[in-house]
Amino acid sequence: MGSNKSAVYYLYQIIDDIEFVLNNVGSMSLEEFTKDELVNCAVSFKFVQISESAIKLLSCFPDLKT
Repeated sequence: MGSNKSAVYYLYQIIDDIEFVLNNVGSMSLEEFTKDELVNCAVSFKFVQISESAIKLLSCFPDLKT
């Protein structure tokens, strides 16, 4: 990803990743979720992607950094 992406792009990435998690885990019980290693790995990966998109989103607003 280049640095020319807009804030809207990163917001949509975050929304897409959240929707993926909800669509694939939303109907699972906690027991089902904890037993499914593949789903755990996918959700963990999506959380990493969400955090990376959030960091890039913040960089779109340099005045907000402390």
